[in-house]
Amino acid sequence: MNSTFMFINQTAILITRIQSDVSTRTTATTTTTTRAQYNATFFAQKTYPTGSGSNPAPVFVVDVNLDNKPDIIVGNYGDGKIGVFLNFDNGTFNSQTSYLSGIGSNTNPNSLSVTDVNSDNKPDIIVANQGADNIGVLFNNGSGSFLPSTTYSTGSSSSLACLSVVDIDNDGKSDIIVANYGTNNVGILINVGNGTFRSQTSYSTGTNSNPQGVVGVFLNYGNGTFHPQTTYSTGSGSKPYSVFVTDVNNDNNPDIVVANSGTNNVGVLLNYGNGTFRSQLTYSTGSSSSPYSVFVTDINKDNEPDIIVANYGTNKVGILINAGNGIFLPQNTYSTGSHPFSLSVADLNSDSKPDIIVANLNDNNVGVFLAR
Repeated sequence: MNSTFMFINQTAILITRIQSDVSTRTTATTTTTTRAQYNATFFAQKTYPTGSGSNPAPVFVVDVNLDNKPDIIVGNYGDGKIGVFLNFDNGTFNSQTSYLSGIGSNTNPNSLSVTDVNSDNKPDIIVANQGADNIGVLFNNGSGSFLPSTTYSTGSSSSLACLSVVDIDNDGKSDIIVANYGTNNVGILINVGNGTFRSQTSYSTGTNSNPQGVVGVFLNYGNGTFHPQTTYSTGSGSKPYSVFVTDVNNDNNPDIVVANSGTNNVGVLLNYGNGTFRSQLTYSTGSSSSPYSVFVTDINKDNEPDIIVANYGTNKVGILINAGNGIFLPQNTYSTGSHPFSLSVADLNSDSKPDIIVANLNDNNVGVFLAR
């Protein structure tokens, strides 16, 4: 598989395959539209403290202690720590165990991923330390506890904003891709084995690219090197903050969904099938909502991927149900804590219903919305 990466405003990055390897396509299609029925509802959030002044920003959900129960991992921007909440099995969680994200207390972790980078079948934590201009890697001991962080520089004043982890050179080892907000580039750190990484190779996103209202797409040559970026507008003043890539209209081509914090909407860019994208369609998230994070999954079990968004400005989670063919209904909202910065979706209590997890930046806690 040839992975492609995309960035937005140097604040978010995601890697996926967006271009089909098949040279022929069927051009005649039959479209059936059915009316979506919203049947997913949630209990009010239950919160778990992350500590005074912690300001939790990124959140990730995965089973870190190999007990088949998804756990919560959060990056505490304010105190430079990674918090791990182990799952009791019923969607409730132990108090957090904390680990330094890097060296010192001003590392400001603002993005993370959890995946196995040293091929021991245990998920490790990879974190973007914006305040320290480096990436921290915390290896999993196997019981859901982690070794001290090993760090890799992303360059002076890089002010890295977001990272993702995937095998981009097809060698079976997970590599790191990071959006360097301060230096206007994307950095790639190739995994050389056992979870150690080469110095980054960077790809320019353009002078002063960080304030632009665009999505940038870099197509992979197939060996872990990339074509120059192609950009797609998300609108003047849109300030896109988060991106998710998945097929939303059931044509087997991954589409782009973006949270436009400046224009208070979610943008959907449908894939033509050759790695290029249509102009975005937008869906309102409400006045002054400032959506910061977006996640796409089938929330109401109708086999259509829906959009879940963290509305930072209005302290709400919004759910936009897919009505079919990549068209979305107006959002339903649930109240969060103060300034929800990021979110994730997973079945936390083994009832086969997706639950919502949100990092409440100003309330210093993680909120869990269990599905009814």
